[in-house]
Amino acid sequence: MNIFTMAQFRKSIITTTLVLATASPAYATVYNITGKFQMWSGTGSQTGSDDFTITGTYDDSDPTSMRIGTSQKFFGFIWDAHDLVVTPTSGSVTVDACPVPSDGSVVPKPGTTTGEVIPCTPPLPTSMDIGTGQWGVQMLFDWNTSFNIDVLNVWDVTVNPDGSIRLVSTDFDNDGIAGQGMVDGAFQTFNANFDLLLSPPFPVSISAIQGAGAPVLLDPSAAAGNVTFDATITDPVAISIAYDWSSSDADIIDAAIGGTNNATLVIDQTDAGLTSGETFSIGVAVTKTLASGDSTSITNTTIKVASFPLTAIDTDQDGTNDDVEGFIDTDGDRIPEYLDIDTTVTQLTINPTDNTLGNVTSSEGVLRLGDPAYQNAITNLNSVANNDFGAEISVTTIGENDGNFFKTFCTGGCFDISITNVTSPTIQITIPVASALPEHALFRVRTSSGWNGFIIDNSNSTASAPADSTSPVSCPVVGLSTYSTGLTKGDRCLQLTIEDGGPNDSDGLVNGAIAIQGGVAELIITAPSTSGGAIGFLLFLFPAVFGFRFFRK
Repeated sequence: MNIFTMAQFRKSIITTTLVLATASPAYATVYNITGKFQMWSGTGSQTGSDDFTITGTYDDSDPTSMRIGTSQKFFGFIWDAHDLVVTPTSGSVTVDACPVPSDGSVVPKPGTTTGEVIPCTPPLPTSMDIGTGQWGVQMLFDWNTSFNIDVLNVWDVTVNPDGSIRLVSTDFDNDGIAGQGMVDGAFQTFNANFDLLLSPPFPVSISAIQGAGAPVLLDPSAAAGNVTFDATITDPVAISIAYDWSSSDADIIDAAIGGTNNATLVIDQTDAGLTSGETFSIGVAVTKTLASGDSTSITNTTIKVASFPLTAIDTDQDGTNDDVEGFIDTDGDRIPEYLDIDTTVTQLTINPTDNTLGNVTSSEGVLRLGDPAYQNAITNLNSVANNDFGAEISVTTIGENDGNFFKTFCTGGCFDISITNVTSPTIQITIPVASALPEHALFRVRTSSGWNGFIIDNSNSTASAPADSTSPVSCPVVGLSTYSTGLTKGDRCLQLTIEDGGPNDSDGLVNGAIAIQGGVAELIITAPSTSGGAIGFLLFLFPAVFGFRFFRK
């Protein structure tokens, strides 16, 4: 977690020990919050019943982002906590101001959809001692007609094996009762306790099985039979996992066989609701329970499928008609057979209706369409002859638009490629491009941090070579010495060396899978200056834009 400096706290730091709860994230994590609320009187008796309906969110990059609420009434009224400010550092903290930034409570005006702001009144000075392995929190609490009640808690922090964070209220004022008396408002001297579970999102994938392979489309023909969609989550620490497919489109639910609360969803493809030419969403919510009893969930992991009949034409020009090849996907590349020019697992079709463009090739693993390319193909599907089922993706879909440094984007094509079943620390892929590489070319990639130059280091590199032939574009074998370092003007073949979990792998994980989205960009070149040239100046100022790292041997 980050150490945050908060202007509203006057701090007398006793120690500066960082809570060793979680490592500083490479990117922000937005946690889902569940938990329990209890109110205790100043004499130690519970007021009201346990409330297990707490929900909320917390972005760990912003200490003021936490917000929690409930659906259970407390003595006839719903409560809400807002402007929570979390401090994950140990020390003695004096609180004598409203949370910053805060406008106070926003209260709906009667008979309108707008609200008026009830300003926060600074509390009388109060303090809390935060120990090692604890977080402190200041919040504003609303109940009935009482607004902006100041509440403090000190939580013991426990990180579960799955990365979720358990926060348990402590007796930080040493009066024998967990929590501290509310600073002001209708419940002064009453102790409000919030025991929370912060659950990070966890990956859930949906795959489909039918006969010899996985379908990427539905087949409404009478002979199609059933298709099974499987929700996959790998979590060895979960003792139970529950599934709910009810967020899927109504026509999908109507076609379901055997219910919607299993790990698999079985669909009758011939159901009358699955009309030819339509696109459908299939979604699943997954909840997992840990040995500690904690639960965490993710909602609406969704794929899209389309439904239409195939005919006796040969869309991919491979010599076999579409209605013979069908919708199955025997090589796992997310391209149905009737559009798949090559079914070798280390080959990926670039454009199914233009076989002159050739294939992407990998040194190992299973090549497949990336998520954006696959979902774009399904969404745009309006006929059997659909050229979106390929590794090539449009510049507008992939979103490259930095015109400050680059004359053109995705010269020769944008690409969205995923490689699974990777066993080596790095792999190599070759990509034939539709047009010759321009002068001043570099490869750009999109990761969770946005668009950047392909990072060049000891484990990541770019190279290029002339094509062996141009119709279709045939590239030298991956790894061949024909490829020269960098991108050479006029070449038609790229070779990328990519590290699993490295800076160019858009999933950012060392997980046996590499995802890369990108394309060739052409730099805008200005006249060199006497200080070393425009290129050197730009590289010095913006190394991430152009894709290299400074090394110290």
